[in-house]
Amino acid sequence: MSDETALAAHQQEYAAATSEDAKRAAAAAAGSLLGRVEGDLFSSANEVRAAMTARLSRDFLAAITVATPKMAAAALRGRLLDGCAGAVALDGDGRVLEKLCANAEAVPGDAALAKAAASCLEDEALATGDGRVRDGAGFEKAAFLEPLLAVGPIPPWDAFARPGPRLVDPVGAGAPRHPSLSYFRGLSGFPRSHDYERQALFLRSRNRRALDAAVKIVEKALKSKTARQGVLAWLARALALGAPLSETRVRQDRAWHPSDAPSPMFGVNVAALALRLAAPLWEKGLGSKVDWRYALRDERVAFSSSEPLFQGDGAAADDASDSDDDEDLTAEEKRLMKQALEMSLKPATPGFFPKDDAPDFSFITEIFFLAHKAVSAYVLPLWAEFGHQQQFLHDAGQGRVAPEVLEKRSRMHADGWLCALEDPRLLEDAAALATFSTDWLLAQLSAPDARDRASRLPAALVKDACDLWSTLARCAERSSAAAARTGTAASFGAHEASKAVLACCELMRHGLVESPIVHAKMVDFVCELLRAGGRRRPRGGARFGADAGLAGAVLDSERVRRALPAALAHLYTAVQAVVGLDVDSDDAIDKFSVRRRLNALLLTFWRYPLREPRQALLDFLGDAAKGKELGLAFLDTVVYCGEDALGR
Repeated sequence: MSDETALAAHQQEYAAATSEDAKRAAAAAAGSLLGRVEGDLFSSANEVRAAMTARLSRDFLAAITVATPKMAAAALRGRLLDGCAGAVALDGDGRVLEKLCANAEAVPGDAALAKAAASCLEDEALATGDGRVRDGAGFEKAAFLEPLLAVGPIPPWDAFARPGPRLVDPVGAGAPRHPSLSYFRGLSGFPRSHDYERQALFLRSRNRRALDAAVKIVEKALKSKTARQGVLAWLARALALGAPLSETRVRQDRAWHPSDAPSPMFGVNVAALALRLAAPLWEKGLGSKVDWRYALRDERVAFSSSEPLFQGDGAAADDASDSDDDEDLTAEEKRLMKQALEMSLKPATPGFFPKDDAPDFSFITEIFFLAHKAVSAYVLPLWAEFGHQQQFLHDAGQGRVAPEVLEKRSRMHADGWLCALEDPRLLEDAAALATFSTDWLLAQLSAPDARDRASRLPAALVKDACDLWSTLARCAERSSAAAARTGTAASFGAHEASKAVLACCELMRHGLVESPIVHAKMVDFVCELLRAGGRRRPRGGARFGADAGLAGAVLDSERVRRALPAALAHLYTAVQAVVGLDVDSDDAIDKFSVRRRLNALLLTFWRYPLREPRQALLDFLGDAAKGKELGLAFLDTVVYCGEDALGR
């Protein structure tokens, strides 16, 4: 008897059963049979299981996933792919994608399938801890939502370059066959913005339907209180397994996507899914319901290794009497030793299910921190990977490939990536999260126990917000206002940028925000806004008004002109050196490079034709204590620059 015949017999037994025990026995027997299935020369075991379960009844399929959770992914994947002949592509007539989405959209409305989906998500999370799934690539391959989350316009990197390194012709005979390689190939040459925008809008609308179907499945599973912990664990593991994207230390290797990480498109869609789940936080104003104490324990997100907003002046002073051997150490060295000791006493790795004796946090709290993790795990690292790949194509092609051919390949690569990364809803959700995070953080810094909260909350909440705002500023510069109005580009104008700058002003002046990286990122964001205006402004053009672009968020707002100069002056005195930072990191900074950028910003405001910025600086200097601190900081910078010049 073939496996297909045996499975059909078990389904008949299930249908004929008159008791729950008999039904469970039939489902368990079917699950056992599916567990013994092996792949063949043309298909993997999971693909064979998916084909076998595609035609099973919904009730029997749900019973199998409950009786044998390890078989749930293959069974549900078979249900999703039922009737889908061929690869899922965004272009063309879209029949395969249409069928896939229709199958997925039916899951939340079917109680049995929805229950099976929740069971499957929990089992996929457990698989990352019991050895069945070893890395992010394996997680993506095993996920039953993979057909929905892996579809997208990002082309495979091996279609453009191979280890060696060497360049590859993406349309040549040896190039890999991938639907995304055809999405933008037929676009006309320069100017091509309208052709690109039309194609991008078309592809994004189809990709969004697949993503929305996945979001609805996860939302339905989250509504079950018994399944919620497993679903949140699945999302946490999907985000945690993107860690290799941020761990490549050798700069030359950052163009190569880590083999143990999920694919770029899967990462983008998982991040978009997390942000969609979190959207009610800013849409309904739920900041007061986010519990900051979530950062006190490593559970679904690891916080123990994250730099806090506030570390305290001479933090080791509290332990000064612990040992006479520490008398010769500096305060900074003592602080680092104390931090290392505290970290060594904490669990080595975060779990992804709450401990039995740990209090439960609300879904609102959990999804806030998971959404932030989505940005730091996928959105920002994938933007960086795209930039490194573009740089590699440029550097490797110089002198080896004809300029027009190199431009065509680079444009083809960029079109696919930007179609995914510049999806308006993704960027607007990320920008809303950034604004929500800084507003929430400022509320924490005004609490009676603000010092304790600032010493536990991760500085990355601000750092990533500034990186997102800087990214949005660059995207807005590439996009036209018309594209933003028609929905083909994210809406990030002077109003949104001005609000972000004012939030930075409050953080710059706050004594509990002492992270050097946060200081540097806030300065970078303001510089990015002014650079965006400068790139758009013709030589000799206006520095304010309609021609200023996003620089108008800084220069045209009276509130910003009054608040920002003094905040920058305060930051000039507050910024500190970074000890022990990896020099190859994208976050590698030193206080004098930050002060150099601050010098340029302060001069811009001092020379500005309207009087508010200069008056704000004069008022700051009018305070004797603040003026003295700023003068000493200026002297410190002058001495450093003098010593550096003499040393050259």
